[in-house]
Amino acid sequence: MKKTLIDEVPLIDVEENQTKKNWHRTRNQWGAIDKLFKPHNKYEDSTTPEKGFEPGLAGLQEIVQRAVADNKVIRAYGSRWSLNNIAFTNHYLIDSSALDYCLVGLSDPSHVNPEFEAKRNRFAFVQCGVMVKDLNQKLQEQQLALPTSGASDGQTFVGAASTGTHGAAHSVGSMQDYVRGIHLVTLADECVFVQRESEPVITEAFCAWLGDTKLVQDDDLFNAALVSFGSYGVVHGLLIETEPLYLLERFIKNCDFDEVKNAICTLDMTGLGLPKGDELPFHFEVAVNPYFLEAGKKGAFVRVLYKSEYTPERAALRKNTAVNLENDLIDGIGRWFDPVKWLIPKGLQIALELSFPVSPPGELEVGFPGDQFGNASSSDPTSPSPLPGTSIEIGVPFERIEDAMNLIFSVTEKHVFGAPLAFRYVKNSSATLAFTKYAPITVTLEMPGLDDNLADEGHQAIFEALAASDIPHTYHWGQRMPANTEWVATSYGEEVVEGWKQQRSELLGEQGCELFSNELMKKIGL
Repeated sequence: MKKTLIDEVPLIDVEENQTKKNWHRTRNQWGAIDKLFKPHNKYEDSTTPEKGFEPGLAGLQEIVQRAVADNKVIRAYGSRWSLNNIAFTNHYLIDSSALDYCLVGLSDPSHVNPEFEAKRNRFAFVQCGVMVKDLNQKLQEQQLALPTSGASDGQTFVGAASTGTHGAAHSVGSMQDYVRGIHLVTLADECVFVQRESEPVITEAFCAWLGDTKLVQDDDLFNAALVSFGSYGVVHGLLIETEPLYLLERFIKNCDFDEVKNAICTLDMTGLGLPKGDELPFHFEVAVNPYFLEAGKKGAFVRVLYKSEYTPERAALRKNTAVNLENDLIDGIGRWFDPVKWLIPKGLQIALELSFPVSPPGELEVGFPGDQFGNASSSDPTSPSPLPGTSIEIGVPFERIEDAMNLIFSVTEKHVFGAPLAFRYVKNSSATLAFTKYAPITVTLEMPGLDDNLADEGHQAIFEALAASDIPHTYHWGQRMPANTEWVATSYGEEVVEGWKQQRSELLGEQGCELFSNELMKKIGL
């Protein structure tokens, strides 16, 4: 057995023959598990070292070695937020939720290279179990913030970044795009810290502080590992770059689809009647009821966020109601929706009205980023919705948004199912397998809603229609996707996919590639 970082025995809870569902209780996902491991940031004698992450890291190393010895596949999960099996195996699973160490600011100047000294206190090292909700709070206490985040805050940061989670900040990118380093547990006797050679933030001294960690500086490897959904080893932690705390001012409008269609296709806010006129907001998203497109139906819901400088005076205008907004549409629709087919159009409209409470004319609701991207139930062990949830999300080039939108509406005319169509705009990512790959802006089209047979039929029809079209497209790695080997190669190109596989093989070797794989990866040709 490989040596752990320290001599003490890390505390690891082990349960056999467990059954797990994801947070949204999606049908036909997850299931029986041979062994479930839960490492803790403490030793078996309940002691905790000065560097609070050490026991958890040693625990991850030990679990990986157990999987090697038992010839089992090993995967790790955070909040079980993914709507597919990308983080699942029925062999050995790691519950990372107790690994919640977070270091905000690097106090030792020797840990960063001189050219990054000015940003030293804005870097944060985030262990794999840290939830976005908790990270927002820790950063806010230091007057820092994440540059962007997803619609909800229930994910772990590592899980969200590893699957390419994004918001609608068209000038910022996705959550992986402010990651600066990746700390991996592999088969080797030492861990690996990967960063870009072109952006060498961290020094050997920081890797020595982590303990038994090899520094690897390689742009191609970093970009490949950035969105790799746990297949490049167990991600122990990520180094991220935050920014000074800012405020977001929210405005929500309900209108007819035709009133917002031009803005959806062009990002031209002219005539939309927003509080700041034609200014393009920091965050722009639209959710549309596909069955309420006619004039007078009010089937479009616009949510914008304007970014403003933090001042104590402006922050004092925050309202407690900001945290009650149902940002997670899957959860919100599941709570308020009646799944009888003939009631779907009206039921979906009611769910959207509850999820997007309209702002008074011209009134902006001020909040911190953590206020605007969160809801009260995200820390619950499972969704409070009485119904299971699912979703698909498609990425397309900005110039093809109208074609993709019309294609989806042509499907929903024939296949009625309980999901809106939400549009968001994201700066393209440099991660090799980022689904937000299209420059300069990727438009994402998400359909979050009920998980039932109607959704199955609708999703499959969309998959087939897109495959038969000439619209370039990708799928979100944490949501439902076609279960075939063709779409990945078509979306990213065979050369890119083979390069991603080659980087993985060089890092892990044949044994490691098998150890950190799973059934879904094999189904889609990775």
